[in-house]
Amino acid sequence: SLVMYPISIPYRGVFSNPNSFGMALATLSSALFALLRGAISNTRKSIQQWLWIACLGLSAGAAFPLILISNSRSSLLAYIVLLMVFWGSLFFNKNKNRSWLLMTTLIIAGVLLFLLGSAAMDTTRTNVLNNMISKFEAKWVEGDISSGRLGIWMAVLNDITLLGRGISYFGNFYGGLA
Repeated sequence: SLVMYPISIPYRGVFSNPNSFGMALATLSSALFALLRGAISNTRKSIQQWLWIACLGLSAGAAFPLILISNSRSSLLAYIVLLMVFWGSLFFNKNKNRSWLLMTTLIIAGVLLFLLGSAAMDTTRTNVLNNMISKFEAKWVEGDISSGRLGIWMAVLNDITLLGRGISYFGNFYGGLA
């Protein structure tokens, strides 16, 4: 797909928009982290299992830069939450997972140092990370970091019924366009 859809920021690949691409990667990452956690918990590991663990880890790690170039804020937050849940799950059996905890902590620290270093060294704000930070800053200054979604979700949760509200419910929010 790189031939038909060359990399540009924000990258969307074969998806209709960059947020769809980012959320597909975040969803894939959740499956990869779950499979990785299951593979790590296996006590006896053969060469094939170590290869499986390496492939899962590299795939989950490769999703991060792709999410960054998609420039999707919600996908980045979802990936970070998934990474923290995976990292936190290693604490359930600290003695058994000591080496995995150390390796995961070092990887997270290395990525954070790389990102902070790249953000600090780029003063022109052309960096992908700086674009993402500027999107967060712009929404923070506007006073609505959720792009209006929070109000809609709060109204939907307040009006929730067993069988739903019908096809015209969102017309209240979009002036009859839904």
